[in-house]
Amino acid sequence: MEPVNDRDLTIGIIGDSWVAGGNMEATLQLAFKTMGLKATVFASGMGGAKTKQVYRNLFAGEKDIFSSAFIKKKQVKYCIVCCGVNDSFGQFGKKHYSKHMCLIIKELLKYNIKPVIVELPTYGVNELQGNLHFINKIKNHVFAFFNSDSGIDNIKEYRAALAEELKKQLLRDKIIFITYDRICVDYSKCPEYYSDHLHLTKQGNYWLCDEIAKSIESDWLN
Repeated sequence: MEPVNDRDLTIGIIGDSWVAGGNMEATLQLAFKTMGLKATVFASGMGGAKTKQVYRNLFAGEKDIFSSAFIKKKQVKYCIVCCGVNDSFGQFGKKHYSKHMCLIIKELLKYNIKPVIVELPTYGVNELQGNLHFINKIKNHVFAFFNSDSGIDNIKEYRAALAEELKKQLLRDKIIFITYDRICVDYSKCPEYYSDHLHLTKQGNYWLCDEIAKSIESDWLN
């Protein structure tokens, strides 16, 4: 292990393309600096990753460029988990999503790392569906038929499933939960926050990181 000083605010970030873009790391550090806190941030993201892959990356060897095992090795104080949109858009099912999110949480807790869970964001799920090749549209509809109770737009369903599983496994009080509605309640009403139907603009990333930083600061100082 390479534990850091107990007095240092150290943070990890793991997830999909929202993390892989590199914007969260720098923006989060700036948010803490504005608050008068110095934070060291380590990040590892994988574009297109679903929650199952994000979980697997926690165990990947050092030679794997997407390995996030170093997050555990460094024993950071907090680890932000930002993923799920690929599970949702790919129609992999709420059980698949909630199961692997909880596995990620429990793995981090083993190392006394407090998980900071970003709720599944609102995004342009219907718009993305409309842009698909017709074969992929059919595929998504078939997957949704078997894996979703609400059809293509499954965001609320996935959110509810995770909330239920966190409660069932007694994990809710062991994490910091970032309610995404504080950033954007409705994708169609926050066009300035999205660079496309799936990813954040600089402004959207700022508000997300600001909310995360405030939540961590509150926990850290208390």
